[in-house]
Amino acid sequence: LVGIALLLAELGQIERAVELYTLAESKPVVSSSQWFADVAGKPIGALATALPPAVLASARIRGRQADLWQTASSLLRELPRLVSRQQKIIGSG
Repeated sequence: LVGIALLLAELGQIERAVELYTLAESKPVVSSSQWFADVAGKPIGALATALPPAVLASARIRGRQADLWQTASSLLRELPRLVSRQQKIIGSG
């Protein structure tokens, strides 16, 4: 989840990145890890400052309310499209 949140942030989908990282943070392996905070939490948090406060709050609420397995299943279906978009960005850079 954390890696996909970073990918979403890189693709400019900051609101979704915040939502997904918030869901990941609900799990002890992420919430108790300084590494996750440094590698993903800080960069996503920095980008999130550009979001309007109400949008940011809504994304966090959705992340806290999301079901882990349902979200993972949805992301598995979406991942090929996200990776393709990232490859296009890398290729054009």
